[in-house]
Amino acid sequence: MAVQVAVCGPGECTEREWDLAYETGRLLAGRGAVVLCGGLGGVMAAAAAGARAGGGT
Repeated sequence: MAVQVAVCGPGECTEREWDLAYETGRLLAGRGAVVLCGGLGGVMAAAAAGARAGGGT
């Protein structure tokens, strides 16, 4: 079973926060983790986008 990691954060974020959340999601997915988040906006959307870019679903 894959490790599941929840990423939570505000619906609005700075560009730096977006970049960090995106990279976090990308790296987690690239290592086989399941990234869990709301994905509607801000930090969670960035983490979801990064996870997709890292090969996650």
